[in-house]
Amino acid sequence: MVSHLSGRKDEELLVIETKELTLAIKGKPVHPTVDRLNLHQSEAGDWVKAELVISSYDGEFEAGVFDPFKEGSKSAYNLGGKVFPCFYENQTYQLVIEDKTDGDLEFFHENKYLRQAVGYIGNSKVMTGNLNFRNDIGYSEFKVLGANAPVLAVKLEVFPAKIEYRSDYYKLLTEVNAELYNLAFDFMRRTYLSAAVTPSKKPTPTEFFSIIQYCFEKLYQALERIKRNPHHIVSSREQLNIPEKVKRTNGHTLKWLSKNQSLLEKSKRGITVNNQKYLPPKLLESRKEVNFDTFENKFIKWVIKTIENKLKQFQYTYQRAINEDAYDDALSQKIASMRNRLSRFTRYSFLADVGELHSFTNLSLVLQMAPGYREVYKYYLMLIKGLSLQSDVFNISIKNIALLYEYWCFLKMNSILRDKYRLDKHDLIRVNNKGLTMQLDKSKRANIHYTDPQNDEKIVLAYNNLLNIKMPTTNQQPDNMLTLKKENSDTKYQYVFDAKYRINPAMPGSSYFEKYGKPGPEEDDINTMHRYRDAIMYAQGEQLSKTVFGAYILFPFRDGEDYAGANDGNPHQFYSSIDQVNIGGLPFLPGETSLMEEFLDELILDSTESAFERVVSQSGADRYYQEKYQRRTVLVGALKRKEQLKVNLDNNFYYIPYDSVKKTCFNIKYVALYQSEGHFSGESGVRHYGEVADMEVIKRSEIKELPSSNERLYVKFKIKEWQELKKPIKPVGYGVRSHLYTTHHLLKMAAELPELSIGSDEELRLWKELRRIDKAVKLRPSGRQLGEGDNVKGIEFSNLLLEVKDGQLLVTDGDEVEVISLGLLHSQPRSVVKRILRLSQQ
Repeated sequence: MVSHLSGRKDEELLVIETKELTLAIKGKPVHPTVDRLNLHQSEAGDWVKAELVISSYDGEFEAGVFDPFKEGSKSAYNLGGKVFPCFYENQTYQLVIEDKTDGDLEFFHENKYLRQAVGYIGNSKVMTGNLNFRNDIGYSEFKVLGANAPVLAVKLEVFPAKIEYRSDYYKLLTEVNAELYNLAFDFMRRTYLSAAVTPSKKPTPTEFFSIIQYCFEKLYQALERIKRNPHHIVSSREQLNIPEKVKRTNGHTLKWLSKNQSLLEKSKRGITVNNQKYLPPKLLESRKEVNFDTFENKFIKWVIKTIENKLKQFQYTYQRAINEDAYDDALSQKIASMRNRLSRFTRYSFLADVGELHSFTNLSLVLQMAPGYREVYKYYLMLIKGLSLQSDVFNISIKNIALLYEYWCFLKMNSILRDKYRLDKHDLIRVNNKGLTMQLDKSKRANIHYTDPQNDEKIVLAYNNLLNIKMPTTNQQPDNMLTLKKENSDTKYQYVFDAKYRINPAMPGSSYFEKYGKPGPEEDDINTMHRYRDAIMYAQGEQLSKTVFGAYILFPFRDGEDYAGANDGNPHQFYSSIDQVNIGGLPFLPGETSLMEEFLDELILDSTESAFERVVSQSGADRYYQEKYQRRTVLVGALKRKEQLKVNLDNNFYYIPYDSVKKTCFNIKYVALYQSEGHFSGESGVRHYGEVADMEVIKRSEIKELPSSNERLYVKFKIKEWQELKKPIKPVGYGVRSHLYTTHHLLKMAAELPELSIGSDEELRLWKELRRIDKAVKLRPSGRQLGEGDNVKGIEFSNLLLEVKDGQLLVTDGDEVEVISLGLLHSQPRSVVKRILRLSQQ
């Protein structure tokens, strides 16, 4: 292992000598961040090798390349050999070319900024300039041109400075393409599989070949799978045969004989007619046989021939469009190989006896669902309908890695969500006159909508979310925004996830190292997250309210365990800050997604309380705390008989004995009606409630709506207007003796009657957190018939009983008791829930 190469002085990294010129590139042999993070090295410390291709057009040259393992730090260049990686993104290199001709050389690179950076110094024969590849990763080629022909061509590999090249970089490309195709096929499945395919404008040759390169091997594997188990039908084939070989006859045989009696000949055996036996020389028989000549197989054969013809057309177009110097023989051979494989498959497989497809007016379930057939149909849609990726994702391997990382972050978040939640819709794929168009582009906004199947909560992941709100200052446009719509809440919970292809390596001796001790996101990116949380708002009338509850940097770092403090117990400050202020950074790369996945789970599983308590003073906070901490001002009263319900509802009132509520009646602001199972079978529970307009204490006999001679004092509550709860509160085996008290918040969020007896904020909080995980969690009230003094004795979760007692949470499985501080339930609710989950699984 070579240590601290970035600390060395500038080295000659490449020197080339030809009869026309001498070329030298000088610079740092390794990027400082690469050196600090030990990138591009095996576990044994061996550096990966880079490709370097040098072509001198007269065939003669000498070249030396940087090699830290050689004496003098240089080794001779060997054609086709691998070299030490010493060219990196965002690092400057000095290029010097000494011209041995008459001063008519020209430096050429397809990137015009690099091309314009190199030129002659005055009237000298020396060309020089600084090369900086910015974020362009992969192969980069430049040429030195003479007056009449190219003189020298150099193709080198530019390595990323923040991620692994051979693993992370290629995984980014692979996962971006795979996710785009998953979304494209989902769109096509929803759009096309339910109807006949209609003609559309053909994709361009370039689009077609980009797609066929991606999917050809998968297409061929699907064909091989079909070959092993092709779709077939069993058909009957009728033929004439000598009677001795006929194995089975049927009604068709007898009908044939009756029509061909003239063929009968006298014989010693056969059919007896007038004491004479007759036998035909041949007899009609029907035989069953397997037949592969089905519509589905005709379609497969047609698809293969169509793709083969398109490859032929593409090869012809390529040969005509590309000049001789730029012609790539390997590409032509690749096209020819694809054509030959497809042709052999149709000639030598079961398809050889399959007929031609003459019409395509409907679509069978075999093409939609059968293994092999559905994959071929998928790739047919991609190839024939056309998939135009306007964001240039297919060719992004030579483009900006920072943009690639941004795309990957959005698509990977989508992939994580799609594995756990139901995908409802997205607008990444659209149809226009070009066919299917991918709308993943910096100039466009994209939204993906999900539903949590556990509770029907809505989840929206937005890319490039420009918030078009008339702000007093400026609008904001974060990369990715997650919006959650939680049950029993009108508030939208929004979280920013901003992808930044940046990392501070925390070089020893730097101020960043002194503050944080380990690599992490840049400070100014964290400051941007503070700005997003404070600046993104929505208009509610003339009032602007904040909607962002958290903002996080996604940055490329491979060691998530070290960042989170799993190795040394010291998490990075910008990881700990997520728990403290809900702003921070999360490492996110292929193979390093666990912290991000866990965090997304936490945000989605958060109750409204947990979401609010991650930050303070957010949209809806006043109403939230008012509802949460208000006194028990709701009277839930039982109805004595069925006819009482209609009278109470029609006349907007409720009555109850004065002795039962004399201490609390002046605090009652709402009344809810409990319908018992005995009187209201099938319609039991709490369904109606209303706000108290007035109250009076009168004798029972004075309540004329329900006449009675009882002279006992009653309280009559006059109700402004009865309302129905969105969801009735079910009794689930419990009842109300006479009445009980609860809060307006509990009344609106409760699903089952025992929830109305929750007596403390801690019980409510714990109940709501566990309820989001498992709907089977149960409350254990003090009795089956609930009353004024009853409360919750415990919460049954899985095999555990949880009790809030003396400022502590007691968790028992019947044998052992674990004690958890209630303070943790407020400060770290998710950690408490995780602890309970671990106990339930032991």
